[in-house]
Amino acid sequence: MRSDDRLGDWVATLRDPDEGVDATVMAGSAAKLRDALVNEKARVGLPNPLRL
Repeated sequence: MRSDDRLGDWVATLRDPDEGVDATVMAGSAAKLRDALVNEKARVGLPNPLRL
């Protein structure tokens, strides 16, 4: 919920590092969040230039 009582974005928080790269994924709808999580899962194992 937003401060104006409107619904906010859909959010998923990473709890298992084998399931994704970003700690938090946000999207405007449930379907978009699912797509983002599928993409997140595909990133596992790919080189991450932000990690040393």
